[in-house]
Amino acid sequence: MNKHNLFFTALLITISFFAQAQYHEYKWTNGNKKAEGVVKEGLEQGEWKFYSKEGKLEQVVTYKDGEYHGPYKNYYPDGKIAEEGNFYYSMQHGPFKTYYESGKIESEGFFKYGYKDSTWVMYFETGKIEFKGNYKRDKKTGTWKWFYPNGNLRAIFTYDDKGTEYIKEYYDEKGNRMVENGFGHLIERDEDGNILAEGDIKDGLRNGHWKTFFKDGKIASEGFYNHGKQSKEWKYYYPNGHLKLKGDFKDGLKSGEWVYYFENDSLYKKETYQNDTLNGAYEEYFASGILSTKGQYKNGKKEGQWMYYFKDGTPDIEASFKNGLKDGHWKYYFPGNILQYEGDYVNDKKNGLWTFYYKNGKKLKEGYYKNGVKNGEWKYWADNGQLVMRGKFENGKEEGEWKSWYDDGTKKETGNFKYGLMHGKWQGWFPNGNPDYEGEYDMGLKSGVWQHWYDNGQLESMETYLVFSEEDKPYYLKDNENKYAQFTKKGKRISVLDGYYIQYYKNGNINKTGNYKLGEKEGKWTFYYESGVKLADYNFKNGRYEGKQTEYYETGMPKKIFSYKNFEPHGKWTFYTKKGEIKKIIYFKKGKKVKEVEK
Repeated sequence: MNKHNLFFTALLITISFFAQAQYHEYKWTNGNKKAEGVVKEGLEQGEWKFYSKEGKLEQVVTYKDGEYHGPYKNYYPDGKIAEEGNFYYSMQHGPFKTYYESGKIESEGFFKYGYKDSTWVMYFETGKIEFKGNYKRDKKTGTWKWFYPNGNLRAIFTYDDKGTEYIKEYYDEKGNRMVENGFGHLIERDEDGNILAEGDIKDGLRNGHWKTFFKDGKIASEGFYNHGKQSKEWKYYYPNGHLKLKGDFKDGLKSGEWVYYFENDSLYKKETYQNDTLNGAYEEYFASGILSTKGQYKNGKKEGQWMYYFKDGTPDIEASFKNGLKDGHWKYYFPGNILQYEGDYVNDKKNGLWTFYYKNGKKLKEGYYKNGVKNGEWKYWADNGQLVMRGKFENGKEEGEWKSWYDDGTKKETGNFKYGLMHGKWQGWFPNGNPDYEGEYDMGLKSGVWQHWYDNGQLESMETYLVFSEEDKPYYLKDNENKYAQFTKKGKRISVLDGYYIQYYKNGNINKTGNYKLGEKEGKWTFYYESGVKLADYNFKNGRYEGKQTEYYETGMPKKIFSYKNFEPHGKWTFYTKKGEIKKIIYFKKGKKVKEVEK
């Protein structure tokens, strides 16, 4: 029996919409149409069509103010109808039909405000009825009839107001009656004649010993019914005949100890039920037979001490629960019974002191949580026991002064945080004690003058940063160039190089120097060889070459003199040999080479 489910993707946009109704078309990445319809004030209206990536019509649905409202149809890839019905403000309502791919009707019924209601009929593809009956608010009610493909009556069931099913009549495919007026011995078979289930019927309900079977005839489950409810011990089996699980029912509800097995007959788990709810001892095992989990349930929720183990039997987690939530002291281990970290939970959230360890037993880090987030002082250590960092958290974010050290105890960095962002003066040092860097942050962004050094104490660079907010920008949502929504994207704060910049080689000679403007090189920049000889004089505008440019050999002789105008090569470009003789001249005009002279 085919089942058809309706899935729709609604494009509901709720920001600054234009009021007029507009046709919209959406496409797949391959260019094929994906959906089309009308949007008014940001909400879908009227008939919408949805297509597959291959361009086949899949759905036609009706909208009203962004909700499904009105008729809809689903289609097979060949264009035939698969399903049709009606919505009333997103609830299925009214006649409903599904079809086989052959075009023949598969099922028909009626929805009432989202619930199955009234008469429903399912058909074989031959057109004969498979079953027929009534629903009331999604529950079967009254008399239902089932039929075989040959048209013979298969069964008559009745349902009371509570939804209890009563088997009144049951026949085999040849018309032989097995159950009459709610009494008899029922053998249920599949379409190939294989027995699926067998047992007695009394007063229309399953009663006594029952069995279900796999297709090959092996038992799938067996146990007892008492007036239609599972009772006493039931056993369930793997297809290979090995026991899968067993346990007792009481009035149809799981009760007492239930035991589960791996397919190799080794114990998988034990759990205890009361009125179909986990209540009592719980154990779970690896296939090797080693215990993996042990604890207690109370009213379906974990309670008290729980233990989890690795496959070698050593502890993985020592846990504590209260009403199903993590509560109390917890310990986590590395394999080999080595403590990894520990701390307390309150109402499923970390609280108080938590300590983390290296495998050698020394502390890795330690600090406090409050309601699941870091709060208070935290310390961090190297595996040799040396303190390497410390600072405070507020509501899960770094706050105030933080310091760090190298593994030998020499200072590494110091600075401040505000709301989890670097803020204020920061300094760093190399392991030999020489300065590494110094500068200021403005809420996570570099600001003002920053200096960096080489480990030999020589200044490496000095640069200036500017923090500012980008302009707010208008954005539009659109399809096929039709704008249908506008909103404003707030300009974010950024940090860019702005002002004087100088960089040195490790030997103290200048590498390059110049100015930045809003993150781009601006004006004259001079570059040097490591020997101290000038390498080039460049002129920039908005980060691009503009004006006269000169490059030099390391001997100090000119290598190339060239120019740009409006960011394009323009004018005379002269190339020199190392001896200072002209090697070649090229003339440019507006970016295009117009003449070349070889010397």
